[in-house]
Amino acid sequence: MVRRLLPLSGIVFVVGVLVGIAGIGGNTPDIKSSATKITSFYGAHHSKQTLAVYVVFWATPFVIFFAASVAAALWSGGSIRENVWQLVLIGGSVVTAAGFLIAAGIHYALADGGNQHLPGTTMQALNALDADTYFVFVGGLGIMMLGAAGSMIRRTDAYRWFGWAALVVGIGIFTPVGFVAMLLSALWIILASLMGFRNRLLVAPALPQPA
Repeated sequence: MVRRLLPLSGIVFVVGVLVGIAGIGGNTPDIKSSATKITSFYGAHHSKQTLAVYVVFWATPFVIFFAASVAAALWSGGSIRENVWQLVLIGGSVVTAAGFLIAAGIHYALADGGNQHLPGTTMQALNALDADTYFVFVGGLGIMMLGAAGSMIRRTDAYRWFGWAALVVGIGIFTPVGFVAMLLSALWIILASLMGFRNRLLVAPALPQPA
């Protein structure tokens, strides 16, 4: 049962990250904000921002579970050379997870710093790091998308079209339209999760019939 549900990990990851960052975290001070504004904001919203961190923290492992389920579904059974793109897919998910965990850790330091009344200059430095960790986890998503593209494009079933979409999104992440591509990657993960779950249902072993 657990293996059958594994493809849905991608949906858990996307929903968790969106709820944590956009739903709970909301608008936070930007990189140009004054030390007073940053310290005041995180002092007043310590509990809310800490909750946002934990939601993202809990959701992060699911991106690796999702990538592993996709790689397993696409694994050819041959040598590592024949499955190199599946390994890139998994590797990209690990980089993505690491990026989100780093971002969560920095944001937690901000929330805790506001509650502990850290010096304003320290809060400004943490806030700058918090704003600029974007490249770490988005870069990981790009690698994951390119790994998915390489794994899927060579197929002849529905995965092929997902592969071409992943290629466009993966390349887009490393261009000036990276933010839009990142949003599209979230949609891709949700759709790929649903397709993977559907395929697992179709190939699920039949239950033994009563004698």
